[in-house]
Amino acid sequence: MRGRAILVAGLFALVACTPRQLAEWVEWHASDPEAAIAFANQPEVQASLAARGSTDPAPYNSRWDRIAACESGGRWDYPPVTNRTGTYSGGLMIWTRAWPAYGGTEFAPQAWQATKAEQIIVAERILDDQGWGAWDCA
Repeated sequence: MRGRAILVAGLFALVACTPRQLAEWVEWHASDPEAAIAFANQPEVQASLAARGSTDPAPYNSRWDRIAACESGGRWDYPPVTNRTGTYSGGLMIWTRAWPAYGGTEFAPQAWQATKAEQIIVAERILDDQGWGAWDCA
């Protein structure tokens, strides 16, 4: 699990993919790691991704960073906090009941223990189901 977290975090940090694209690549990597890595390491793919990252940052990445700045001060390792509506953790303050419901436990027991990339993958799943209204800061 730790190796996968490093792989996901490293790939997310190095390329200008949306969390959804990253999740698709991680899924592909899980079923055929050699093909996924070979594809990602092709010089033309790396050049394309590097160019995209320098001129057109993925819009979701900056939006998720803005939401995290508002929700947790940008601390992706923010420990669980409880208020009148429940317990939340991580950079996006993901509800502890939502984390497993949207597949978060495939990465870590709780959101705050997952990487930024993993939290965003789960947040994308929540977004698909609930929309931006799932976050007060969205």
